[in-house]
Amino acid sequence: LPTMGALPNISSPKSPAGSGTNPRAGVGMLLGQFDAGSPNADKIYVLRVNSGGPAAENGKIRVNDLLHKVDGTSVDGWHLSQVHGLILGPPGSTITLEMGHGPL
Repeated sequence: LPTMGALPNISSPKSPAGSGTNPRAGVGMLLGQFDAGSPNADKIYVLRVNSGGPAAENGKIRVNDLLHKVDGTSVDGWHLSQVHGLILGPPGSTITLEMGHGPL
């Protein structure tokens, strides 16, 4: 399973996301969550990988990949907003994402 490195800004690689004294950064991908009626009900998946971001630079993360763990914590069954809270962090911080490739 691929891992991710440093967290540059999700919206611009040159400036922190948000404003004020507590800027937050992401990994350069847009996530979605399957509806309850789907075979992958409630799972988190990759909708888009932003070019130039750490997810794209990793080279292993693809659209439709499933997100299984964030820093060793299983996110299966979590709401998308909870997962965002785990992924977003101070610019330059590190995070490990465990992803899975597979049929949707």
